[in-house]
Amino acid sequence: MSGRPHIKITESVENLGKILKQQKKILAYNKVQMLYLFQSKQVETVREVSTVLGKSEATIHRWLSQYRKGGRENLLKNRQVFGRPKKFSVEIAASLQQELRDPEGFQNYKEVHLWLWLIKGIASSYPAVYS
Repeated sequence: MSGRPHIKITESVENLGKILKQQKKILAYNKVQMLYLFQSKQVETVREVSTVLGKSEATIHRWLSQYRKGGRENLLKNRQVFGRPKKFSVEIAASLQQELRDPEGFQNYKEVHLWLWLIKGIASSYPAVYS
């Protein structure tokens, strides 16, 4: 899995250097840096670039696959964030903040937990309410 990638990078080293300086997010910077390192022949294998960037070899292979499928635009495209959605929406959090500002508000987390369950219809665990 750590061999030489069979990929043709179309951008020149100079162009990749300019693109590298334009990146604002670290993930996009790392992706362009990967291309730069391969194109400038500073690294030859996936293992070497993964060591330099501090990313797993699987991540480097995934980035190379994205580049193969759609070039730099596809590689730098914002991806969907995975994971469990939050239990509390922004609106619920805002109404909770409003309730917390009330001087006669909650005495403890148990009351917050009950308020979320009875008033807002959100069944959540005590640790979720605490955090």
